[in-house]
Amino acid sequence: MKKEIERRCVELTQAALVSFWQGDSSIVLGSCSDDVMWVAPDEGRYMRGIDSVSADFTRAAREIEPAHISQAQFTVVQNCGDACSVVGRYVVTVDGEKGLFHQVQERCQFTWERRMGELRIVSMFVSWPRKRVNPDSPEQADALNKATRRYVEARIAAQSDKRRLVFPDVNGPIRFVSLNEILWVGARRKHTIIHTVSGDYEASIGLSEVERSLGSGFVRVHRSFIVNPSYVSLIERREVVMTDDTRVPVPEKRHAEVASKLMRTIG
Repeated sequence: MKKEIERRCVELTQAALVSFWQGDSSIVLGSCSDDVMWVAPDEGRYMRGIDSVSADFTRAAREIEPAHISQAQFTVVQNCGDACSVVGRYVVTVDGEKGLFHQVQERCQFTWERRMGELRIVSMFVSWPRKRVNPDSPEQADALNKATRRYVEARIAAQSDKRRLVFPDVNGPIRFVSLNEILWVGARRKHTIIHTVSGDYEASIGLSEVERSLGSGFVRVHRSFIVNPSYVSLIERREVVMTDDTRVPVPEKRHAEVASKLMRTIG
C-alpha cells in the first residue's frame, strides 16, 4: 500500500478505538470483512466470521467502562501490497463515576486489507483491563489515582495556559501544541518528534530550535531528548521513565545533574 493509504489505516484504527472505548462498536464492526478474525484478550478466546465477532465485540463494548484514550502511538509493522498491519499502544483513562480514577496502558493490532477498493479489517486484537478495574491493593489504587490526576491536571492546565509550541509539520501545516500536553521531544535526523498526550507530531526543524521555544519548564536529559518533568515517573541510572512507559536515555555521567534539574524544575 502507498504511504497515504498506510496513514489512512492508522487513522481508521484510532477512530475505531476511540468509539470502542466509549462503548460504541459500530465503527469497528462496520469496517470488518465477512471473514474477520477476532482475538480477544481473554486466554483461549478467538473466533472468525462477522456474525460471531459482532455478537462478542458488541458485548465487550458494553462491558467496559466508558473511557478515553491518550498518549497513542500507532505503527505500521507490515505492508504487503493490499494488506497493512497496524499495532498500537495507548493509555486508557476511566473517569470513574464510582469514585475511582483508573488509568492503564493497553495495546491493539489491526490488519487491514484492500478489497473491492475499500479498506477492511481482516483480523484484530484489542486488550482491555477486564477484571483489573478494581486495584489489588491500596498502593495500586494510589498509584492509579496519582497517574490519572497528573493527566487530568495537565489537560485542565492546557485549557487555561495559553503557551503554545508553534512549529512547521513535515506534512505541511503549521501546528500549535500546548506546552502542558508535551511529554518529551526527540531528535530524528534533522527533524524533531513532538510526543504529546494526544499522539506524535514531526516538526521539520531541529531539536535546538524547538528547545528555544519550550522555555525553562523542560529539561534536556540527553543531546537528543528533552522531557517535561511533569510527566516523569522514575529516574534511573541511565534513563528517565515517563508516565507512558517511554524510556528516555540519560548519560550515566550526567545522572546526578539531570536528576537535580528535574527535581528542581518540578519543585
